[in-house]
Amino acid sequence: MNCPFYGRHMFRNNSLVVDPPFLLLPQAGNQCGLVTTKHAPCYMEINHLDVDWRECPIVRETRLEETV
Repeated sequence: MNCPFYGRHMFRNNSLVVDPPFLLLPQAGNQCGLVTTKHAPCYMEINHLDVDWRECPIVRETRLEETV
């Protein structure tokens, strides 16, 4: 898998003093670490695409990039 968010859960630290502001913790299953409201399967894997964070629409949305 070419995705650092695959199989991880994002823990956000709301403290302004701690760096980094979030941690990616190992999590059983194939949830996407960028989806923080629920455990979600990988969008690309569900759509039978190669898992690659550079092509992922969720990564683009998170970075506020425009999809091409």
